[in-house]
This record gives sequence, C-alpha cells and structure tokens, in this order.
Amino acid sequence: YNGAVYYTIDAKTLTVKDKVLSPFNSDIINKVDKESAVEGKDGKKKKNKKEEDKEKSDLAFIDLLEDENGNLIYFVEENYSSSTQQGSSTIIYHVYRDVYTCKFDTSGKAIWVNKIDKFQQSMGPHEKYMSVLPAAYKGKVYLLVNGPVEKTDLGYIKVLYNSNRKNMDLNVIQINEDGSSDFKLIVDNKNTEVTYKITEGAVNEDGSVIIIEGDDQKTKQIVKITF
Repeated sequence: YNGAVYYTIDAKTLTVKDKVLSPFNSDIINKVDKESAVEGKDGKKKKNKKEEDKEKSDLAFIDLLEDENGNLIYFVEENYSSSTQQGSSTIIYHVYRDVYTCKFDTSGKAIWVNKIDKFQQSMGPHEKYMSVLPAAYKGKVYLLVNGPVEKTDLGYIKVLYNSNRKNMDLNVIQINEDGSSDFKLIVDNKNTEVTYKITEGAVNEDGSVIIIEGDDQKTKQIVKITF
C-alpha cells in the first residue's frame, strides 16, 4: 500500500474539488515491514508469510472518527478468506491482519500514520470476537482488541497469532498524539470465563467510554472502560 488519499467533494455536485496524497512512509510502518522480512540460505530475500498475505488481502473499512479539533481519523484492516478441505467438507477461515490508522488535519494532510501488526483467524460465528473497536478522546486514539499483545524492541505494537476465541485477553492499544503506541491489559484471560465481542461494542458520543459484552455459552459479562 502506497498511502492514503483525502478527497474534498462538493456535497451538491459530488465532484472532487481537491485531493491530497499522504504516502505511507511512517517509521512505524517501515519497522513492521523490516522485521517481517526473511532471508533464505542463499542470503537473498524471499517472500514471507506477510507478503503472501498482502497479495490476497483487501483493505476493509472499519470506522471514520472526528476529534475535538475537526481532525479525521481513518481506520482500515487487511483481511481475506481462505479454505481447507476436510474430507468431503470445505472449511472457510476468515483472517484479520494488520490495522492501519491515519489521522488527517482539516486540510487533508496526514498528521501521522500508524500500523498495528496483527494476525487473527476465525470461522463462522466467532467473527464478532475479531478485528478492533476504535475510539478517539482528547487527542488520543484507542483500539480495543482480543488476544495477546506485546510491544516489540522496535517500538511498535504486535497482536500475536490466536485462532482460539476461548478466554482471550482483552487489551486496549493507545495511539498517542505523535503516532506512537502503547497498550494496557484490561482483562487477563486467566481471570475471566468469557471472550468479548469486539465488533458489537458501543462507544459513547465523545469517545470517552466503551461498553462491551463478553460471553461463553451461558455466561455473560459486561465491561465499561472509561478514558
């Protein structure tokens, strides 16, 4: 992906009045791509799993938020579907990969671009536990996500591979005003019997509160997060 484009469109005629391209040259994105690179025994760079995923993935829109200063925050996620044959049955998996977040000022110029390195996989009704739930409040951006999270030595956030939706950690990733990232564990999987339905969470109007429900068969639990 080369960058993000901000279009100014006439509301009456729907014609494009202006457009601004912001290339994806963020240090965070470069670090994520660099760490995922691999070399073969001959020393030559070979196609890795992340590059193979990019060839078959699409960018899916997640949300568009506006902060208190009129800046726009745009969220997209790489995803794709794959299948495997088990006897006479075909099993379809839905894969949720990296999340790109771009913050634009009122002129359409990108203030920062952030990339979360992520791998989630699900099938059927488990999709509601995948992806991320975004919010923005007082200059910061928050992404609620299920699964184990770590901050790498290069300084970016990574959501580790997890295909089992049972009792996953609930984390919030915080993107700061300069585009850097941190995270905090909200619910440890060792202390809960449920997994939280990310795509069904609710965010209040100013982005300061998230309410999300978790379930596991007959057990239900609601968490309220206040920023």
